[in-house]
Amino acid sequence: MLLTHNFLKELRMKIKLFTLPVLYLLLISCEKGEAIQEAETFNGIKESKLINNSSNPPLWIREYGQDQGWVVSERGRDTSILLSDGEGNLTPFKVEDGELLGHPREVADVNGDGKADVIGFANEGVRVSLSTGSKFNPQKLWIREYAQYAGGWRIDRHVRKVADVNGDGKADVIGFANEGVRVSLSTGNSFGSPRLWIREYAQEYGGWRVDRNPREVADVNGDGKADIVGFAEEGVRVSLSTGSSFSAPKLWIRDFAIRAGGWTTGNHPRVLADVNGDGKADIVGFANEGVRVSLSTGNSFGTPKLWIREYAQNAGGWRVNRNPRMVADVNGDGKADIVGFAEEGVRVSLSTGNSFGNQILWIRHYSPRAGGWTTGQHPRVVNDVNGDGKADIVGFSNAGAKVTTSTF
Repeated sequence: MLLTHNFLKELRMKIKLFTLPVLYLLLISCEKGEAIQEAETFNGIKESKLINNSSNPPLWIREYGQDQGWVVSERGRDTSILLSDGEGNLTPFKVEDGELLGHPREVADVNGDGKADVIGFANEGVRVSLSTGSKFNPQKLWIREYAQYAGGWRIDRHVRKVADVNGDGKADVIGFANEGVRVSLSTGNSFGSPRLWIREYAQEYGGWRVDRNPREVADVNGDGKADIVGFAEEGVRVSLSTGSSFSAPKLWIRDFAIRAGGWTTGNHPRVLADVNGDGKADIVGFANEGVRVSLSTGNSFGTPKLWIREYAQNAGGWRVNRNPRMVADVNGDGKADIVGFAEEGVRVSLSTGNSFGNQILWIRHYSPRAGGWTTGQHPRVVNDVNGDGKADIVGFSNAGAKVTTSTF
């Protein structure tokens, strides 16, 4: 049986929300393990289909996993590792005892073909595996920078992101260094030399810290170029991209911050995504009581509104150290939706443009109790890897990168 007894029991308890014929067909489909296409409630509101795939997601590349030496965060031991130059040549490098190691992994379209690729921050530089739409190609070293042993980049000090900051359709590397924000533009087959775009948003310039001040990169004014959005102590600061630099920071809203709302990295994830389909990225904050949204006006963020009373520590028991939450357009309507990695699988709430719909379990995998996925070992991201306009799940398992595409 595809769905658990408890899920079916809860569904039957909500019988008043459905017409009897629809509910009967819904339950029969659940029992047979079929996907639910659309179920219409008594007031005409449709719920999106439930994608239940109990099989093991396919492995798109046997790389970027823990078995290949990629870790989220761990203390090194007094030893030596071999660093590759990308051409088969290996050089030994000493790892100090207790040294903090980590390899961030992102998924974004770096060659402009409409399919998101894997970008991994390895020990010696940034490695890329381009998507073919059905697999990821072998790794290639695109730049010898932004790494622990190529520039001294550390996961406890230096945030690294990938987004299109110059509007050419190819995602670039944005690194928050000690002295400011460095950018390496994508050429489509490599990343260019790092250049300092702004002397801010860094530990030594502004006092920005990884454990207190999240920094995101997204297009908040709709000009096609991704901007810096930094969650400072007193509110959210934005620096717009000119295509060759970032403008001086401006305070766009006095909220979503430690001293403005009590938001902390240990309890309250905050992300940027266009949830109303106007082409401008909005703030989506996972507060104690639910998900709060501040829409972008192009020069500020509006008053936060509660869009759903779920996906929160006090509304569903969602925890940062167990349940990643992301926002991406999974049904291709131009509005970003919530994708939450719950205990039993991946739950989705579709955006209506002014709220998020009820949770629906899309796949019973990628979670602590469904596959043994943990935040300390297995990063999970959501982006469109096959170019159909719908965001897919990319999970970095022990064996490598696994993918489940959206079939909405």
